[in-house]
Amino acid sequence: MNFEHENIHEMHHYHYIHKNGLDNTFVKSPENPNITFLKIKNKKHDITTLVDSCIVDKLTDISWCPHKSDKSKKYYVKTNHHDFHYLHEYVLRLNNVAKPDDNYSVDHINRDTLDNRLVNLRWATQTEQNINTDKRSRKYNARELPEEILEEY
Repeated sequence: MNFEHENIHEMHHYHYIHKNGLDNTFVKSPENPNITFLKIKNKKHDITTLVDSCIVDKLTDISWCPHKSDKSKKYYVKTNHHDFHYLHEYVLRLNNVAKPDDNYSVDHINRDTLDNRLVNLRWATQTEQNINTDKRSRKYNARELPEEILEEY
């Protein structure tokens, strides 16, 4: 892997500059040493995700990139590793949380896709994930609602 490595021990700060200017910086939270901020920066994006400090050593050898989902318009953390693509999948794998079957995908319990701590991740069906979602506004071309149903419902 081609990257420069800067390690500042006293701050629990690990800085990796990968090819094409991708910058991964790991900074342990001063308020909670169990949480580490993974700051990911490239030419177009600058995001911060939360991870468990106990797995940082497993994350530092991988190039993590910001990924904005076209479907949800939310950011995720992604890589091009051949065994997995998303940070949330890797976190579950590192913690030996097996995927029940192909009908399951990772759900961020608090709905924050940049909170990749184990406590915030679970395998869930699409139905379970739909229940754990924010209300969405109706599409501009949706049919008229019956009089007894209000838009707020």
